[in-house]
Amino acid sequence: AVDGRFALQALAGRFKIWSEGPINPIFEEIPVLRRLNMTDLEDRESRRALLDDPAYIAEFREMWQRGKTGYGVDAMKRRLRREDLAFSRSLQDMVVDTCPVPDWHGESLAAVYERLRSWQAGDRSVARSDAEDSAFADFPDPVRDDAEFLLHLLREFDTDLYWYTITANRDPAVTRRLIMHPKLLPGFNDSGAHLTNMAFYDCNLRALQLAAADGEAGVAYMVRRLTRDPADFFGVSAGRIDPGCAADITVIDPAALAAYDAEANIRSVYRSDFEHTQLVNRSDGVVPWVIIGGRIVWQADGYPPIFGHEQCGRLLRAGTTAAGVDGAKTEEALAA
Repeated sequence: AVDGRFALQALAGRFKIWSEGPINPIFEEIPVLRRLNMTDLEDRESRRALLDDPAYIAEFREMWQRGKTGYGVDAMKRRLRREDLAFSRSLQDMVVDTCPVPDWHGESLAAVYERLRSWQAGDRSVARSDAEDSAFADFPDPVRDDAEFLLHLLREFDTDLYWYTITANRDPAVTRRLIMHPKLLPGFNDSGAHLTNMAFYDCNLRALQLAAADGEAGVAYMVRRLTRDPADFFGVSAGRIDPGCAADITVIDPAALAAYDAEANIRSVYRSDFEHTQLVNRSDGVVPWVIIGGRIVWQADGYPPIFGHEQCGRLLRAGTTAAGVDGAKTEEALAA
C-alpha cells in the first residue's frame, strides 16, 4: 500500500502555448520535433540543415501524417480524439501571432494553406498583398500537402514565425468544473519556466472569475482554495488572516475583475533583465493593493520605492501549518 496525500492541479484558463517557429515546449513529446528544440535558439543554421535533410523530411512527413488516413489504431485514436499527443498536428489549431507577412497575423495556418493552394491553382487574386504574393511565390509549386507547407514555413521563417495553439481547456464549462473540484487545486501556472511561450500569471484571477458564477459563496470557496488549502497541503505557514499571522494580503476590485478580459490582456514586452521579450498578463486596475508582511508592495498599478530594495516577505518552509493542521485534517479540508 502507498501511504500519502495526493492532489491534482488544474489551470483556470485555456492552455495556450506560443511557439517561436519550431521552438515549442510541447514538441518535446514528439522525437522528430524534439530534435528541432534541441538546437540553441539562435542556431538557425543547424535547424535549417535539419529541415533540408531528406531523411529528416521523411521522418517529419511520417510523423505529421500518422493516423490522418487509413483504418489502423492511430487513425481510430485520431477520429475519436484520443491521441496520445498534446499537439494536434492540425493547421486549423495553429494561429499566427506575428510573422514577416502581416496578412497572416491572427489567421490559422489552415486558412493560409488554403489560399496558397488557390494561388498555385492559378487564382493569383487571392493574395492579399504584395508581401503575401511574394511569400506564396517562394513555396515549392505545387505544395504536395500540409506537411510540406509547414516544413517550408519553418525552414524559411524559423523563429520569426510566432504562432500559438490551444492544447487544453478549450471549453470554459469544463474548465470551471475542474477548477471548482475539491480534489483539484488551482495551479499549474507554468509561465515562469516558459517566458516566451506561456502567459498564465493571472490564472488566480481567472479562477476567481469562474467561481463568481456561484455568487459570494463561490468566491469565498475559491479564496480558500487559493490560500488556506494549498498552504495546508504543502505544510507552510500562510493562507490565513488570524492573530499572529503575517499580513500578506491581496485586495481585488470585484467590479474590475468581472470586466477583466484575460485573453485580451496578454502582452509581449521587452525585459531588460533577460535582454529578450516576455509574455505577460496585464490586469491593470483589478488589483489595487498587494501587502506583504504588512507593507504595501503594489498600489495603483505601480511599485512603491521600497520594492526590490527592502525585504518585505520571508521564505516559506514546509512544516507545521499556520493552524497546525495535520495530514488527515488537510485531507478532510480538501474533500469538504
